[in-house]
Amino acid sequence: MTMHPALGMLLVVGGFAALIVGLRVLRDTRGADPELLRKLLHVGMGLVSLTLPWIFDTPWPVVILAIAFSVGLLTGRSSAWWTRLAGGILCGTRRTSVGELCFPAAVAAVFVLSMGHPSRFSIPVLTLSLADAAAALVGTRHGAHRFGRPGREKSLEGSAAFFVTALLCAYVPLRLWPEGGRAWTLLLSIDVALLLTFVEAVSGNGLDNLTVPLAACLLVRTLCGSEAWPLVACTVVAAAALLLLAHRGTRGVSVSLTTAEIIHEPV
Repeated sequence: MTMHPALGMLLVVGGFAALIVGLRVLRDTRGADPELLRKLLHVGMGLVSLTLPWIFDTPWPVVILAIAFSVGLLTGRSSAWWTRLAGGILCGTRRTSVGELCFPAAVAAVFVLSMGHPSRFSIPVLTLSLADAAAALVGTRHGAHRFGRPGREKSLEGSAAFFVTALLCAYVPLRLWPEGGRAWTLLLSIDVALLLTFVEAVSGNGLDNLTVPLAACLLVRTLCGSEAWPLVACTVVAAAALLLLAHRGTRGVSVSLTTAEIIHEPV
């Protein structure tokens, strides 16, 4: 059962506003690291977004909210008031990233594409929220084997964390809203996690906030209902692509975190 769109939009805006205010309090009272604040913001935004199918039964309020948030973020970049409020949360790192703009666009697109199906909305949003944050956390603290463009490296350790988290983000919704048996669900979840790990690994500058959830939505829509053998074939191909990417990117080189920044961007 959904509510009136205007009331729902007010609740969503209020949820995001409370999140920003709460993180600002954490920043001012605890002096929290900007990267930690970005990760908490990313997870919080995803958790708020997860409620959308139970608030709205039509996509237009979600699209309007996404446009409003994107316009607000763009205009806020030149606002001294916004810098005081969100400094160290959205704009507290040295990197140039479009992730904060991709996030609302991705949520709106997934809402439209999922057509009210709970698992096909939850899997992309959970992966966007939790798997990206896990990759950023592990990659920043423990990532030593890098790949990617110089200065925009990601890590094998971060990608492994992304895969494990994405696997859970796919498996749990598929068990809550089952479309097949346990073995089939696990195989589909492995497929989705492997393919999304590859997508995240080749996306940079925050674009994974758009590419990962869109790929997740399209993959689940495409692979649901498939027989077991196409899923096995997809697993083999995805695993081979990831191994090739890792081999070409690292070539056995291990680098200390003190020499360069390892990036798995959560926002």
